[in-house]
Amino acid sequence: MTGIPAQEQDRSQEWYWHNKYPRIDQRYSSRPLPGTDRTLATDVRHFVYRQDFPLRRVAEDITEGRGISDDVAYACHEYTAETITYTPDSSLGRPEYWLYPDETHERKRDDCEGYACLTVTLCLLAGVPEWRLRVNAGWVLVGDRTGERGGHAWASYLRAPDSQWVALDGCYYSDHATPINDRTPINQRPEYYYGDEVWFAFNSRYAWGRSAREMYGRVAMRKAT
Repeated sequence: MTGIPAQEQDRSQEWYWHNKYPRIDQRYSSRPLPGTDRTLATDVRHFVYRQDFPLRRVAEDITEGRGISDDVAYACHEYTAETITYTPDSSLGRPEYWLYPDETHERKRDDCEGYACLTVTLCLLAGVPEWRLRVNAGWVLVGDRTGERGGHAWASYLRAPDSQWVALDGCYYSDHATPINDRTPINQRPEYYYGDEVWFAFNSRYAWGRSAREMYGRVAMRKAT
């Protein structure tokens, strides 16, 4: 595990960021229930790991020598963006199928939520404080087509020097080659939070949102009418 400086683990900031937004009990229907034709509605927090020794070893290897949270987050984002090949869930025979982080890492293929959950998991296992990390699901601008939006999931990280959230996006608007300090804060990127709506956000401890939603179907295919 990397030696994250104590000031980056400030407990007052932890309380602030874990309580700034309303907490919700959020589930997502994205995995088949074995032996049935049903889809299981899973607590979204299960898709981020706080404990997993094989992935911990991966996290330690890719962040070796990185001493601060920003550098660790950069290394984890770079790793997932370069290691995981974007592959629609339809390759698994379903329109939506959220994999767990170890499954994504083993397959080396997934779509947007796979990148996000694996990136946040690796950051956590490398020692980044959990309150600095989120997986977000919501509307984003689709390419350059004015007014059209699509569903997306992406990781975000609270940058240490200025407490600005930046994206750790693996596929849709990936900027993994840009140093963390040089990234535009996500609240200044109009392609995210398009229409000022995030369905929900989560890490392994909490989920946040305006209200819990019944979520099903394919994130990447949710379009406005």
